[in-house]
Amino acid sequence: MSGVYSMGHMAVLPFTDVDRSIWNRWLNPNGFEHLDKIVTLDSDIRKRVLDVDDLTAEDWHQNLNGDFEQTFFWHLDYLLARISTQHIEVFALAYEPYSECADVNPGPRFSFAGYDIMDRDISTSLVLNCGPLPEAFIPSDLNSVGLFQTLSAATTAKGKFLLHYQNHDHVPGCGIWAIWTMNIP
Repeated sequence: MSGVYSMGHMAVLPFTDVDRSIWNRWLNPNGFEHLDKIVTLDSDIRKRVLDVDDLTAEDWHQNLNGDFEQTFFWHLDYLLARISTQHIEVFALAYEPYSECADVNPGPRFSFAGYDIMDRDISTSLVLNCGPLPEAFIPSDLNSVGLFQTLSAATTAKGKFLLHYQNHDHVPGCGIWAIWTMNIP
């Protein structure tokens, strides 16, 4: 796949009506009422199906195994065999892509969702869980799933985060993640 460094896959629990009710109390007053769905790597918003404590010996041979990437897996088929695909969502991911990803196809079952900006721990989205931080972006800069639609927009926002909010807990070491969502029948 040209245009990205490497691909990984992860599974998250669905965003339930209860989750939406809780988050709407925060999202809507802050200008995010245009969101139809929430796609993010933020583990406070979208709980991961596998936690580090759930990993098996074989998982450690299959996962990305980088800092905070232990529940991201290289091979989609391994991840799908490892978990139940009922009531989950699967994302394909690329860290710090160097070109636009909308036309990159990580597989026939995936659709491009957009770009998130995550803290160095890949646990908190600067976009949905810290924002809006108006010097970096405004909610209308995001698409209907809460992501930047273009790499240019995400790169601009990341630069503004680093310039204007460098002392914010989650900004140092932040990175851009391209996200595709898998269509599960």
